[in-house]
Amino acid sequence: MRVSKNHVIYAMDKNNAPALRAHSGDTIVFETLDCFSCSLTSEDQGIDAVDFSKVNPATGPVYIEGAKAGDTLKVSIKKIDVADTGVSVAVPGLGRFGEKIKESTT
Repeated sequence: MRVSKNHVIYAMDKNNAPALRAHSGDTIVFETLDCFSCSLTSEDQGIDAVDFSKVNPATGPVYIEGAKAGDTLKVSIKKIDVADTGVSVAVPGLGRFGEKIKESTT
């Protein structure tokens, strides 16, 4: 079973339609986007290229057949494959070291 990176949500809401229906014990592969929804693709792009209504996307949701409100779900992460490239931004005033950053960089 697979949930493609085309099935993303930007807010947790009980009204989000399931991208997939699964049963307890099923194995699911989730394709994900990076924290900026893959909008930064080169060092030439700055933080101004990011649509902040589309940050920190979550892939899904998945409806678990038979699960009821109050149930606890156990999830095992078997493997994580990462992309060949990644992205990070440093912006004055943002993040743990924001006060030490003098200019934005990607």
